[in-house]
Amino acid sequence: MMTGVIVVLASVAAFLAAAKSHGRQLRLEREVAGYWEVRFGGTNPPFVAALWRRDRVRFWAITLPLGLAWLACRLAQPGSRWWELWLPAVLWAPSVAFVALGAASLLRFGAALRRGSPPGRLTDAAWLRRAIAGSAAWWLATLVLIAAVGWAVRGARPSA
Repeated sequence: MMTGVIVVLASVAAFLAAAKSHGRQLRLEREVAGYWEVRFGGTNPPFVAALWRRDRVRFWAITLPLGLAWLACRLAQPGSRWWELWLPAVLWAPSVAFVALGAASLLRFGAALRRGSPPGRLTDAAWLRRAIAGSAAWWLATLVLIAAVGWAVRGARPSA
């Protein structure tokens, strides 16, 4: 029972870190394109609206099939623990989507930096150092927490 709680807590932490890392990459991608301010729930420039729309479609295109597949696999195995039934669909699938989409955004961010940036804050070396350091820290935290989930799940498996 305690192992299940550890798996759930590690999964929640990994999910939150993956979501934060992904969101941070989208923000940096938006900023490198010259869009410094947005309105959540309001009207935004076409670039920002399109970026978010594409990302939402991709998120659900990854999350739904992956979550349903994991759930189906667990339901097909008798004796699955309670957390094995819902964690893959509710936390692990979206975490995978956040990591994949965040990595794609990171690649687009790097490509935009190589192409050159619009004038403004992006020419500030301090901003760029903070952006890169912050992203590196969040991605490291995400990967460590995903590894912790794997460690917890492995520890939860019955010994053979």
